[in-house]
Amino acid sequence: MTPKPHASKTPSLYDRVRDRQILLRAWRIIRSNAERSGNKDTLKAAKLFEENLLSNIENIQRRLRNGNWKFSKAYGAPVRKGKNKTGKRGLVIAPIRDRLVQRAILDVIYSYCTSAAVIDVLKTATSVGGVPGRGIGHALANIERAVVGGAAHVIRSDIHNFFPELPRKDVVAFMQKHIEDKNFVRLFEQAITVELENRATLGADSDLFPLGEDGVAQGSPLSVLAGNIVLKDFDRELNSRGIVCIRYIDDFLILAPSKRAGEKALAAALKALSVLKLQAYLPGDESGKAYSGPADTAYDFLGYKIVQGLNPPSDKSCQKLLGKIDAEMQEGKKWINRRIEDDLPDVRVRQCYIQTLTQIDSILRGWAGAFQFSQSLQSLEALDSRINRRLVDFERWFDAAIRDQPSRVQIRAMGMRLLSDSTPTQLPVLTEMD
Repeated sequence: MTPKPHASKTPSLYDRVRDRQILLRAWRIIRSNAERSGNKDTLKAAKLFEENLLSNIENIQRRLRNGNWKFSKAYGAPVRKGKNKTGKRGLVIAPIRDRLVQRAILDVIYSYCTSAAVIDVLKTATSVGGVPGRGIGHALANIERAVVGGAAHVIRSDIHNFFPELPRKDVVAFMQKHIEDKNFVRLFEQAITVELENRATLGADSDLFPLGEDGVAQGSPLSVLAGNIVLKDFDRELNSRGIVCIRYIDDFLILAPSKRAGEKALAAALKALSVLKLQAYLPGDESGKAYSGPADTAYDFLGYKIVQGLNPPSDKSCQKLLGKIDAEMQEGKKWINRRIEDDLPDVRVRQCYIQTLTQIDSILRGWAGAFQFSQSLQSLEALDSRINRRLVDFERWFDAAIRDQPSRVQIRAMGMRLLSDSTPTQLPVLTEMD
């Protein structure tokens, strides 16, 4: 792709992607996501990129300017959908530099795109996922407003296999129709197209990945925007005739004045999705992903238990949090035991006592941010109590593990640095010039 010079003094959308400030702003988001991901390989790649950040940014700028930028093939990782589940999903792990450019493309659309059609997608008030200025808090506020406005019945559902089956060609066609900057649209299309470096070794698992005409990579900075573009008519159809439909990416909640009206709205939703060759789960199908019931009865949505005025975290969300904490403690115990058994200064240990607590604190801070809209202090206090019991048990285990160990082993097992573990540096050899 060789971009044509832009005659106007105003930078084109394509030109803005390589703007230094936009790339640096995109980098801060990519780095933050890497730090929160918990994936040590991703975090390591981000740190390596940052070691030569300005040089790496300049390289991206130069290649975009010269028209020889190309997205690399990503790595496809089949992962289990959950504990004790047999299903899998395809996780696409793109190189850091590619994610940076994808994020820059997204920021340019958010900040500089003047297309009325694109702006209309972003302004859909009931679409609250992946839209600047909106999020779960807006979903909860919309639910309360709908109930106050007379909604008596709710139906919750989830679009099946949304990202792998999303009609990508429809997204590209939308962008081609409504954005005049052809170079930018071409770059956007390349950014949402998935190629895998390890496709040949995946075998049957290659079907988990969006490698054909349809599908986008779940987790890509641009995938949620692509989903919102595809579902723009769905949102419009479902928010009419006295119905409110709140959608967070592929999760949606219908609020209707009656059960019959809700079921008619669900039928309309299924029809709208079928046009896109997509499907949704149905209440009573035993998937656990759909629900139908009175609006004044507690039900789960977006990790919350919807109870007007309280909205505590759902039981499933609480169990997931406790599971993460348990996993970190098990990981910590493994490395602490290795630290004690080896008793050598140069043994590479990922995390000991202090690092385990730091990891747990990071998890709790992220979780608190996700559930900041809960007004159920009693639920949060009960969860704190369960976490505290785990921390006390971990502390007791650690105290017992190091009790009879030499002080040097105790300090290493804590995850602290022993000064005597440092290798002395020889004095420099002086020359006549010195």
